[in-house]
Amino acid sequence: MTKMTTEEAFIKVLQIHGIENAFGIIGSAFMPISDLFPKAGITFWDVAHETNGGLIADGYTRATGKMSMVVAQNGPGITGLVTPIKTAYWNHTPLLLVTPQAANKTMGQGGFQEVEQMNLFKDMVCYQEEVRDPSRMAEVLNRVIEKAIRGSAPAQINIPRDYWTQVIDIELPPIVRLERQAGGVEAINKAAKLLSEAKFPVILSGAGVVIGGAIEDCKKLAEKLDAPVCSGYQHNDSFPGSHPLAAGPLGYNGSKAAMELISKADVVLALGTRLNPFSTLPGYGIDYWPKNASIIQVDMNSDRIGLTKKSNSRNLWRCKISFTATFK
Repeated sequence: MTKMTTEEAFIKVLQIHGIENAFGIIGSAFMPISDLFPKAGITFWDVAHETNGGLIADGYTRATGKMSMVVAQNGPGITGLVTPIKTAYWNHTPLLLVTPQAANKTMGQGGFQEVEQMNLFKDMVCYQEEVRDPSRMAEVLNRVIEKAIRGSAPAQINIPRDYWTQVIDIELPPIVRLERQAGGVEAINKAAKLLSEAKFPVILSGAGVVIGGAIEDCKKLAEKLDAPVCSGYQHNDSFPGSHPLAAGPLGYNGSKAAMELISKADVVLALGTRLNPFSTLPGYGIDYWPKNASIIQVDMNSDRIGLTKKSNSRNLWRCKISFTATFK
């Protein structure tokens, strides 16, 4: 056990996880920690508006692959982060969202800039937790960061402002980094059988291919199957556009060629995509989603499997084969 202040514990966890950049506006509810950033090797980027800070953090993490932190003053300050945090959620961006809270001592009495901050972000983050005791500062922060990385989405730590400058006995928590799992043997065998017997397989690549570093693997599989590759909406980066098998994106303002090709598929291999409605939106008067194709959906979030694209009853015997994995 080591004796340190709560702000020192907070900074130590950021250092352990390699978080070197923070964006936003610091107000009085987070002020005690700001003096520690320079010596800790953490750069704080002060912006003109909280929304700008959130959007920059999202862009920085997507461009560099390095997780960053976004923070604002409690109450009306953090409400400015609603738009960028929801954007980051749909962009699959792992971000640390820090929301300083009105003091526990005055919560429920109209504490300084009191807002229901957990409820505000509950459907915009993959995980959220409030620090319940100063001695748990490092434990909770470590867990929130890990959840953001595992869920590839923003995660929120809510911190009452009267928990800073507390001296605590603390043991810094270890990082428990999980490797992305491979698919189950049975699911992979079924998927391989469907693809090997397919007459016209089509691959649909999404953000998970980029996040999982599987673009080259996707390319090799497409070449092996001689299968055209469509991309999900806003995820043209999931397959090289110059490749002869690239068909372009589906969805809003998508590629007519991609729509025509996938409409003929007897097997669709959906890699790292939620298959959300906007990404498969009909265009040019073409209702292109194949009605009788087998769908192999590969996504790390099992809740998304079969959520939007279901097999019909005639095709039920060969319904969606799913496994939670980043495709390799």
